[in-house]
Amino acid sequence: MSDTTNVSIDVKCPSCGGDFEQFSADPKPDDMIVCRGCGAKIRYADFQAIADNQVAEALDKAIRDMLKGSGFE
Repeated sequence: MSDTTNVSIDVKCPSCGGDFEQFSADPKPDDMIVCRGCGAKIRYADFQAIADNQVAEALDKAIRDMLKGSGFE
């Protein structure tokens, strides 16, 4: 039996906290994406870095939560 943890992330604009416009299915690192809230533009590579950070933080939290009370904290 395996336990599964689902993690959902929602990348928000670092300027205003708004959502980003949808982008192509195959974005390039230098493609610009636009915030729906304030119109700020960031490169897709920067958007991906924010998402990667959020995933790492979510996984770290999930692991810590699983280890609570196990003696491996």
